[in-house]
Amino acid sequence: MKKPIRLYDFSAGTAALVLSAYLCLIIVLAGAAAGAANPIPYLAVLVLLVLLFAALCFYYVCLPITLEEDALRKGKVCMRKQALTCTVFYNRRYREMSIRFEDGQRTLIVQATKHNLAKVGAWLGYALEIPEMPGKRKK
Repeated sequence: MKKPIRLYDFSAGTAALVLSAYLCLIIVLAGAAAGAANPIPYLAVLVLLVLLFAALCFYYVCLPITLEEDALRKGKVCMRKQALTCTVFYNRRYREMSIRFEDGQRTLIVQATKHNLAKVGAWLGYALEIPEMPGKRKK
């Protein structure tokens, strides 16, 4: 059996931005706690921030959509490859292209990055049709 393929719901740029934002917040709060007469509130917020960052990392890095030989999994959700329909669409909520996996009962959505499109296309055995983004006109 081949190694499962993971589809991450973020791009490298987004990951770098989030990591740097959390790092800046942690540094600012640690500095404020070190210079404060009563550091307890700052330390409480710092601990909460670190816990939220750990939860965010766990959800997006440790629990991605996983493509196996005959199924797609995310946590307890398992969709058989034969019953799966896969479409690429423009997600108006996030203003980006997304990949939708449906099996008639459940739906999973992941960001349509170049890497995810290539991985899903190779897993399905055919290239996914990417629709035109709304608002862009052909010249």
